Amino acid sequence: MNAAVTAPPLIVERVIDASLAEVWTAWTEPEFVGRWFAPGTMRAEVLDYDVRTGGRYRIRMRDNHDSTHTIGGEFLQVTPLLKLVLSWAWEGDETTKSKVTVNFEAQDGGTQINIVHENLPSEESATQHEQGWNGCLDNLRDRIGAL
Repeated sequence: MNAAVTAPPLIVERVIDASLAEVWTAWTEPEFVGRWFAPGTMRAEVLDYDVRTGGRYRIRMRDNHDSTHTIGGEFLQVTPLLKLVLSWAWEGDETTKSKVTVNFEAQDGGTQINIVHENLPSEESATQHEQGWNGCLDNLRDRIGAL
């Protein structure tokens, strides 16, 4: 991935009040991913989402001013109901690739999600991604029942 990494791995954890199967579906079915995979009031448009090892994904996030931010990469590992590992690069800055590992675990009627985002180029980038991941997970938490 990146040769010069300055930020330690970013770790974001959350328990979602939904079954493991529901949370897995929310992360792996394009029509559901598009309903929550953008922070805050941003909207997500799933352009490509082939959930299999070696499959590609591309998601465009649009804010209220119609500015867009597009993320894409490859699914490096898909272990159903347990783990997703993907490369991560913002369109227009494909030289700065990072890696995201998402682990899922059933827990007392809910699902524990652990995200580890590695190889971020700076502390500032890590802080921005932490805010983004928390915003996405807030949306997932708030919308999981409607998925």
